[in-house]
Amino acid sequence: PKKFFLGSIISGLSSMTFLSLDVILAKHFLTPEEAGKYALISLVGKMIYFLGSLLSQFITPYVSRFEGAKKNSAGVLNIILPLTGILSFIGFVGTGIFGYVLIPILFGDRAYPILPYLVPFSYGLMCFTISRVYVSYYLAKKVYTFPIIAFLLSVVLVFLLYRFNDSVYTIVMIMTIIGTANLVF
Repeated sequence: PKKFFLGSIISGLSSMTFLSLDVILAKHFLTPEEAGKYALISLVGKMIYFLGSLLSQFITPYVSRFEGAKKNSAGVLNIILPLTGILSFIGFVGTGIFGYVLIPILFGDRAYPILPYLVPFSYGLMCFTISRVYVSYYLAKKVYTFPIIAFLLSVVLVFLLYRFNDSVYTIVMIMTIIGTANLVF
């Protein structure tokens, strides 16, 4: 179906923008040292995203199966959403709350300058990861509002990063706000 295909493309673009374009823009606007710091922060965020997204691959096939059989698919959301929340929260606690211990072990001495940014950035990525469950669920149910909102938020993200890019802190705060907005809206 063309609408589902377009919705999938829009959803994928919003994820790609959130997970990759920020690093490209940071490299473009920040000094090489600051861009390197942000790249490490972004790598930590991707750890949360990939941990939390482990179950998201099951959303589309199960929801499609239930919808095709004219059964209620809310049970799929009621199972995958809390499990994704738990996995994302584990990532947030490990890399955000206890990041001052874990991240220097993983990345060495280069990690110390990014430690102040880990809690807000990890929180934003946790929210973004959880929001992807809603986007995928409603996309499978052929409700295209959620992918469109996610795409519009990615456009806002690009605009904000293009407009406000003077420091690592500013970029981290923009990512945190837009990640949280993905979950709220």
